[in-house]
Amino acid sequence: MNFVQRLQNGWKLTVSSFKILRANKQLIIFPVLSGTSLLLIIGSFIVASLAVKGWDVDNIGEVRGNMEYYVVLFLFYLVNYFVVVFFNMALVHCTRLYFKGEEVSVRSGLQFSVSRIGAIFSWAVFAATVGLIFKNHPGKYRDNRKDHHRHPWNCVERRHVFCRPCDCLRKRRPSGSL
Repeated sequence: MNFVQRLQNGWKLTVSSFKILRANKQLIIFPVLSGTSLLLIIGSFIVASLAVKGWDVDNIGEVRGNMEYYVVLFLFYLVNYFVVVFFNMALVHCTRLYFKGEEVSVRSGLQFSVSRIGAIFSWAVFAATVGLIFKNHPGKYRDNRKDHHRHPWNCVERRHVFCRPCDCLRKRRPSGSL
């Protein structure tokens, strides 16, 4: 698929997405809930980090490199990915209902995400593990901004955001999809 075809497909998806949102304005709540949750999560991790270091901003950098740093970073990734996939899963479910001609509601989307909680959690664990490895890998991708688009994590991250809800929809776990 060449660049122009990808732009055309992207434009078609954008138009379809806005059509769905125009018909079901309540679906905008999923990205809002996801964004709000992520801001609260980021804030809580910042506050917790500051509290552990006695509210001394200068001491926060001292943690980097020890086991405590990696455990907190893993938990941060895990919670973030879980929240993103949870709300994306709800949105994907509602979109699927819309295309089937069925009634769409925020409640049905949230209920569906809750029904797929195991798959969502397993993907969040997978993404957090891969994120921890790639983001902290001292290899050639880390500091080379010229080849940043070739970084393996970018491929995993894009696939995670766009494909994980579909895998969860089908109750696929990482072991069954890779």
